[in-house]
Amino acid sequence: MEFFSHQTSYPFMATRKVWYTLSAVLMVVSLASFFTRGLNLTIDFTGGVSAEA
Repeated sequence: MEFFSHQTSYPFMATRKVWYTLSAVLMVVSLASFFTRGLNLTIDFTGGVSAEA
């Protein structure tokens, strides 16, 4: 029994340059965000005591 009557393939290698570019842009944006904003470490990672009223 055949579920699909047409060919179900997607040309991944044909669109690889688009995905490489998108990945590079996302990496640059994330690194820029990391270096401009820094890490926001909470009490879990910095140690100490937190008291809320």
